[in-house]
Amino acid sequence: MYRIVPLRTPENPVSVMNAVNYSLYPDYEGNVIPDFTTLGNASRTNRVNQINLNIGGLPVDHYAIRYTGYIEVPEDGEYTF
Repeated sequence: MYRIVPLRTPENPVSVMNAVNYSLYPDYEGNVIPDFTTLGNASRTNRVNQINLNIGGLPVDHYAIRYTGYIEVPEDGEYTF
């Protein structure tokens, strides 16, 4: 089951980096994307150059990762992620 969230107001940050932040939540045993606000504090946070699961030291299973960051969209149009 998917949760539909409304679009938020766009942000225009001034000092961004080429990286994304991640937060690791071990022991998550759900089978849907969690509401991360209910998972408590992340056990580890860091910054990586791309979204991937090769960040080292991940549990074998039962975990959730939340990636956050900004993307630059140079012009209107359709994009696939």
